[in-house]
Amino acid sequence: MSFSAAVSISYTLQGWSNMLCAQKSNPFSLKSSLIPSQFGKKLIHKPLIRYKEFSPKRCNGKTKASILWEQGYKKVEVFSKEHLAVSLAYDVAQLSNKFIRERGVFTVVLSGGSLIKYLRKLVEPPYVDSIEWSKWHVFLVDERVVPKDHLESNYKLAYDGFLSKVAIPNVNIHGIDDALPADGAADVYETSMRRLVKSNIIATSKNGLPKFDLTLLGVGPDGHVASLFPGHPILKENQKWVTFIKDSPKPPSDRITFTLPVINASSNIAMVVTGEGKANAVHSALENDHNHHNIAKLPVELISPEGDLKWYLDKGAASKLFQKKVEEHRNIQETNFVNSIIFENTKLGGELNEIRRRNEEMRVAHDEKEKETNKYFAEWRERGEVWEKEKETLKSKVEEAEARMKVVYDDAALKGKEGFDNAIRQVSVLLPDWNFSELDLANTIENGKVMRPVGNGHVPVELKKMDGSRGESTANVQGENTPVKDNKENQGEGVAN
Repeated sequence: MSFSAAVSISYTLQGWSNMLCAQKSNPFSLKSSLIPSQFGKKLIHKPLIRYKEFSPKRCNGKTKASILWEQGYKKVEVFSKEHLAVSLAYDVAQLSNKFIRERGVFTVVLSGGSLIKYLRKLVEPPYVDSIEWSKWHVFLVDERVVPKDHLESNYKLAYDGFLSKVAIPNVNIHGIDDALPADGAADVYETSMRRLVKSNIIATSKNGLPKFDLTLLGVGPDGHVASLFPGHPILKENQKWVTFIKDSPKPPSDRITFTLPVINASSNIAMVVTGEGKANAVHSALENDHNHHNIAKLPVELISPEGDLKWYLDKGAASKLFQKKVEEHRNIQETNFVNSIIFENTKLGGELNEIRRRNEEMRVAHDEKEKETNKYFAEWRERGEVWEKEKETLKSKVEEAEARMKVVYDDAALKGKEGFDNAIRQVSVLLPDWNFSELDLANTIENGKVMRPVGNGHVPVELKKMDGSRGESTANVQGENTPVKDNKENQGEGVAN
């Protein structure tokens, strides 16, 4: 059996500026795909892990979607470009298996732009060998009225990038008659579609419109889909399945396109949008208030299929979806950061005040200790000065006492025992703290000679006679005073009796 397919392709602009990063557990990006849940256990290939959480790069915390997002746009996922191709191929393969099993055909819709390159994983294992390509029927959601080998032809783009690489029969690839003008090509294309509806190749919607199994759509930077441009009268066309346009804002000017009712009759629509240049269009489609019907809408906002709608976005295309939430998150982060700084400053301020208080206490205690120390050293300096004065005074007294004692000794040596007794009294007066006794001086009389202590011994006192001659002194050891005889009388012996 045969089948039909329709694909539309988006235009890719420059990638996102990394404002958002896609991570693993986005509560607003459901695990549900275009495939019913009952087929989940029969998948032939498990795709790479998808990024399902929006989070500002290098920011903590999750970025939540708006209320509108939570209520009406849950089948939206954001990928890197490589993971987008992997995920898209996986979902398309599962839908192909599902509809071929149910209906014996698979009808898909294609258009021009960048979407074709995101089908590249379908021409690689395991899909290229496992999909029943002979059951596919492929249609073009819009086409430029140019020869099929023209560089502007969507047919050429799809054929070169995808169709020529898989085993889809040429009769199942439905292009326009490029020999006809735009209006004639549109009529012939619609006639061909009506014939396929009658033969049950294309399913029929409850409104009698062709119901394609999968329509792959891209979005232009201005929000156009297929060749339905903003503000153009064909947006209101609801009678024809295929219409034409000769004043396209983008060259070439002559085109044919599916009408909105036919697109929205699809069982599944996959919106494949990449590039930051399309972020505004995506934001308008997913975040604008759709309850205000009197407001002029972009064509992408009018996509509302009877079946499932799923968005495949890269980070650039999704960059403005959560801009408000990201800004709120950033403001919260900044507020928390400022509050944390204030808290830390307050805490540090308290600690600093405590340190200052302790430093002041230590300074006061140090000043008191320094005063006590200075007072202590001053007292000892005064004592030292007094001691120095007393030392000098004592030294003077000692010198004076030594001088007088010398005189006393000399005098005592001349006067005998009486002189010694007198010497003891005088020395005791001079040096009251010294312990003198008669014996002390008496011991200086040895063998009748008056001896003076010198060092550890005694030497005889050299006496000076009245006539000026010198001789040794004599004394009575019994304490009697014996006059000293003249040398002439004692013949110079000088020995006491």
